[in-house]
Amino acid sequence: GGYGPGPGGPPNFADVSFDTSNNDPAMKAARVFVGNLNTANIDREEILRAFCRFGHIIGCTCFKGYAFIQFSSEEEARNAVMSTKGITFGNQALDVKLACEGKGAGGPK
Repeated sequence: GGYGPGPGGPPNFADVSFDTSNNDPAMKAARVFVGNLNTANIDREEILRAFCRFGHIIGCTCFKGYAFIQFSSEEEARNAVMSTKGITFGNQALDVKLACEGKGAGGPK
């Protein structure tokens, strides 16, 4: 399952799981936290559409104000974080980081 860049046609996110809780270390390293999301105006499919260009998304869980996106590799997750630094989505600056870095963990800037 999952979705990534592929040949032609509109993206189909039906295969993307709602599970982003895999505790496997490789999967934890491939998980992205997206904060400051205006989830009242932005739905899961819009989030998937915005992030699918960075790699193969296998899971996405949305909450009020934030989401977790599970990529298939740490490299894809890091690419998503680096590529979205300072972007705005729905008129709000997103807070995008690797989920494994958590709050206040620092990490590379």
